[in-house]
Amino acid sequence: MAKYVIQKAQAQLSHPQAKDELTRHLNNLASAQLRQLLETKHLYQKVSFDPTEIVSAIRAVITNIPNLTVFMNWVQGELIHRPMPLTKEPLPLNYLTTEHQPPFIVVQNIKLFCKKCGEREAFMPAWFADITEPSKRGGETNPAVKFAPSNPVLQLLILVYQCQVCTGQPEAFIVRRAGWHLELHGRSPMEQVEVPAYIPRPESRLFSDSVIAFNSGKSLAALFYLRSFIEQFARRMTNQWGRVTGDEIMIAYADTLPPAQRDAMPSLREWYDKLSVPIHSAKDDNEVYEVAKVKIEEHFDIRRAFRMPETVIEPKKASDGGDAADSAVEKPGPSSTGETNAT
Repeated sequence: MAKYVIQKAQAQLSHPQAKDELTRHLNNLASAQLRQLLETKHLYQKVSFDPTEIVSAIRAVITNIPNLTVFMNWVQGELIHRPMPLTKEPLPLNYLTTEHQPPFIVVQNIKLFCKKCGEREAFMPAWFADITEPSKRGGETNPAVKFAPSNPVLQLLILVYQCQVCTGQPEAFIVRRAGWHLELHGRSPMEQVEVPAYIPRPESRLFSDSVIAFNSGKSLAALFYLRSFIEQFARRMTNQWGRVTGDEIMIAYADTLPPAQRDAMPSLREWYDKLSVPIHSAKDDNEVYEVAKVKIEEHFDIRRAFRMPETVIEPKKASDGGDAADSAVEKPGPSSTGETNAT
């Protein structure tokens, strides 16, 4: 296949050459997939490094039947059961050596969001280990761990990274290898979410918590956090606290928007109602969350584009000859970018 270029593309590949070709490509694939897992995936998500396509490409250049038989027996009977050691530098492969080099995973630099730096930065591997075999052996202070027979191979990997810019507190990951899959099973500290600049800062925690919950497979919690985010923002913008219904809050908030822009913006009242449906029925609804998040972000991006200030509208207190409902005064609040609006 075009994706995998076999170096020894002569008419004949010996089975040691074929093993080294597969190992080289498998090493690259597994290392790249580990990096993708740590950079883009979330708790309990996984990536695959199944070498089926690589094996097919190598089989096409093995014309000797005995060599092909030995190679395929190794692939099907041994390869998936072999642990893959972690290493910081690629190990050399040479089919002329007497002992075939086992596949390995290169632990590379990765890009993560650094809370201290406030943006994505390069993180370098500071420490890593496969704790599967040491835990089976035990030690002076720890008893040996009994593992049930596993087919295919099981590995428990610990990886510790540190930001290269600020060299702040390290971040640790627990990765479980089961066959041709790498799964993210733990992270310390908890994943940090990059919140768009147009998301109001006072309520941004609820927005980021909704993303974390959704990424962790807790859709119902994500729906609740997202609805809480727009409700708390609308309460702050209208200065309505205490026992007030969501509909009342959202109607009051809509009245604060300029009519020309309000009709072109996704309605927070509409999405408050749509988010409430799965919440009230205790239903994990991924589709509602994903669409609602996009529309709510669009709403706040339009606020940013038209420089709508985050002002709190308060009714005037009733006075002699006056009515509290006749007029309102503005109380300055922070803007979407965290700045204070002048009055």
